[in-house]
Amino acid sequence: LVVVEDIFNGIEVFNSSNMYKDKFTTYRSAQLVRKLAGLLKLNINDVESNTDFAKIHIDKRDYLTLMDFKHVKVLSQRDYAEIEERTHIGREVLSRLRINQLSEDIVRSHCHNGFERSFKESDTISMDLRSQLVLLTDIYDALRMDRLYKDEFSHRDAIRIIRDSFSSSFDFQVVDRFIRFESEFRDLYDNFIL
Repeated sequence: LVVVEDIFNGIEVFNSSNMYKDKFTTYRSAQLVRKLAGLLKLNINDVESNTDFAKIHIDKRDYLTLMDFKHVKVLSQRDYAEIEERTHIGREVLSRLRINQLSEDIVRSHCHNGFERSFKESDTISMDLRSQLVLLTDIYDALRMDRLYKDEFSHRDAIRIIRDSFSSSFDFQVVDRFIRFESEFRDLYDNFIL
């Protein structure tokens, strides 16, 4: 239990230090993921799974604790199953937080003209479709928002940067759908209400 609790504490520190992804921006990104997954004609279960993954670090934040088991002297099979489920969710949360950090690193690197050198030489985006959907929408979100290291980009500039600098690093269909339906993403982003 101590090891799992340490992992959960580490996730909480990482999640709380993530200054750019509050509930509003996370849910907005999740809606962009839902839209992109739908445009890729994924089945409804995959669309929902991708959307849930995009916001798991917010939705499951309070679930990653072992306080329920602190005073239990002997854990039952049911307790072990619950701890195993929470550990699986913790792994998913870490995966999501890593993608968010990667998107920030990519945009920061691009803004400091280091993108060509540091990003394209690595095999950073050779990841599953779910991760690519989330990463692309996180990059768009990071480009559109003010950051400590840059001013916000307009929608047009964000699309141009994604097309010119990032498109070869993603699965072709993912970027193609995002760019082809860019006005729908702009409207969803600009008009999102929590």
